[in-house]
Amino acid sequence: MTKPKIKRVYFVGAGFSAPLGFPVGASLPVETICRLRGLRAHSVVHGRGLYNSLRDTEKKRHLCDVVLLRIERFLCDFFGHKIDLRKATRQKIEDVFKQISVGEFYTVMHALSDMPGLFRNDRTEDAQQPNEIKNTEQQSGQSSNGELPFAASLYEVFSAVTRSFFIDISDTNPPKKDMKSLVESLIPNQQAIVSFNWDTELDYLLSIRSERKGETFEFVYTAQSTEPETLTILKPHGSIDWYDIKQGVFNNDRYFIADDDRRITLDECKLMAFFANELPVNIYEDQHSAFKCAPAITPPTFSKRFEYTEQHLIWHDVIQVCTDANEFVFLGYSLPPDDFLTRAALRSSFSEKSSKERQDVRCLVVSRGQLPEARRRLNKGTKNNGKSTKNLTDTTLASYRSVFGNKITQEMNWLNWEFGKTRGPLVEKINEMIQGAACL
Repeated sequence: MTKPKIKRVYFVGAGFSAPLGFPVGASLPVETICRLRGLRAHSVVHGRGLYNSLRDTEKKRHLCDVVLLRIERFLCDFFGHKIDLRKATRQKIEDVFKQISVGEFYTVMHALSDMPGLFRNDRTEDAQQPNEIKNTEQQSGQSSNGELPFAASLYEVFSAVTRSFFIDISDTNPPKKDMKSLVESLIPNQQAIVSFNWDTELDYLLSIRSERKGETFEFVYTAQSTEPETLTILKPHGSIDWYDIKQGVFNNDRYFIADDDRRITLDECKLMAFFANELPVNIYEDQHSAFKCAPAITPPTFSKRFEYTEQHLIWHDVIQVCTDANEFVFLGYSLPPDDFLTRAALRSSFSEKSSKERQDVRCLVVSRGQLPEARRRLNKGTKNNGKSTKNLTDTTLASYRSVFGNKITQEMNWLNWEFGKTRGPLVEKINEMIQGAACL
């Protein structure tokens, strides 16, 4: 039996999960470094007793120092910034990263991971390591060939640390009401999610709903499932609970993310996941270190690379569901100008539509508005009296117009919504506004 075509696609960005305390955009490296330092948590979760699994033993605290020393050297060698990350204040760390784009930071780090020895500054000989790094490694019980390697593998460590940070957040903060309402409203075989977030909040809620008595759908990571009734979530940038099979992850309830995909055989599957919000364990059921066993997540680099067949199929599915759909809802996602592949995928899907189908396309952006720059300067240091009108930024509006056309307007295509704070029926408002949100 042929499945009905997807009618609506929800695109989910960092702003959707931000209320739970997950770092957003440029704050990601800063928050991760502060986490290694043991400094106060992100403002959303500050004061809620956020557990720090990176520093809960003396050995781990020494390992954090080793990682911070590696990052110091990375910043010095490749960005020209000298900073003592083990002593610097949060403000000092933020000031440094105001001068470094997140894209450049991750691009260089990822390039060194893919191509060790590309730059001469990526020294790998133990004799060339500063004495301070050697001494800190000795205190932590780690040699230079041990658990935390050199700049060439810094990305792997940084990814593992980010994963551990995200797990701590998930353990502390339950999903918000608007997040739950979205999942409860999803219609199997008619609506799909494309999430660019690494966290597993939506995955968790979908799995809970799928197991509820009376539900007959399967929650899957593919648009080409062999199951007759599905709710699909596509994650082009990976997930903190996805691992390469060669890493030997042996958690309970593990599964291949593409085991329901008719286009790939079981022998070809490489990415596996598990349901629990926990660190990976090995075949002996020993938990991996919070600093090891990096998940399959794609960093925010200028030129993203996808090494797994499953990731390629996910991008095929993104284009397919967008080709089928006529309603596009963007939740906490600004469609940034440098997110080249997403923009290309959307345009590619539109090229497959007939003139009539293009006329039926609707686009709604759901995000928190901002005060105009002039008003922000005027209100700086004073309390907002609630009378100022918030808007989409000119950059965001231009970005959407570059993909959906110049018919996009703030009045017709934008719902001002602060996730986790705005009260009211989110899905009902979306259903109401989407009807008049013409674009192409």
